[in-house]
Parts: sequence; structure tokens; C-alpha cells
Amino acid sequence: MSAENRIIASFVIPPKLSDKRLDQAAAELMPEHSRSRLQSWVKSGALTVNGGQCRPRDKVMLGDKIELDAEPEAQVTWQAEAITLDIVYEDEHILIINKASRFGGAPGGWPCRRYPGERDTEYSSRSRKFATGWHCAPPG
Repeated sequence: MSAENRIIASFVIPPKLSDKRLDQAAAELMPEHSRSRLQSWVKSGALTVNGGQCRPRDKVMLGDKIELDAEPEAQVTWQAEAITLDIVYEDEHILIINKASRFGGAPGGWPCRRYPGERDTEYSSRSRKFATGWHCAPPG
């Protein structure tokens, strides 16, 4: 990849970031990049300290030189799809839909709560992700 398509940066650790984890210091110095992205650059060797590779959890000290020479993250664009929802019930607090099996659910399952006197309402997306029927999630 050409130099013009790379992310290149260099910083010297200031007093306020001394004795912090490398990934924490880098996140404060480069807030335009996510901490997980910075951690992946540290692990791959694209983000170095004093010219050497470190781990994200390693501490940086006053005057350490952090250098980044990395490829930019691939840009992904999402396109909204117009779909018809079979709304079973809706009010100001909850929306219940009859979900078709071709639509996936939340990857980690919805955060369901157990209320006093109620059976366990928590379920796994592994068994329910492409299930049909009514699905609801209590508010926040």
C-alpha cells in the first residue's frame, strides 16, 4: 500500500500519560481511533514504543516515543432495507412484532428481565435467532 493511503503518526508521552497502559495512552493521543483498533495495531506491530513492539497492557513512561504506521480500516457502508413488520402490539413502552424466520435477531439476545412471580424470561440467541413468533424486549 502506498504511503499516501497509510495512517502515520508520532507522539511523545507527556507527563499526564506517564505510567498508563499503552492502549490507554494511545487512545487519549489519538481519539479518532477506537481503543480496540489501537490494540489491534499494537498487537500487529503497526503501533510501536521507542521503535519496539509492545503489548497493549504494557506501561508507557514520560518521554517514550509512540509511532504508528498502519493501513486504514476498510470502510463498510450499510444499506437500509424497507421491510414490512407484523406489529402485534405497540404502546409508548413496548413494541411486539411477529418476526418472520428470515430475519435474524440480536446477536447476543435481547436483555430480558425477570419480574417477581414470573418464570425465567432470559433466552439465548442461539436457539431463538431465526425462530418465528412474537418477540419483545422490555425497555432499557
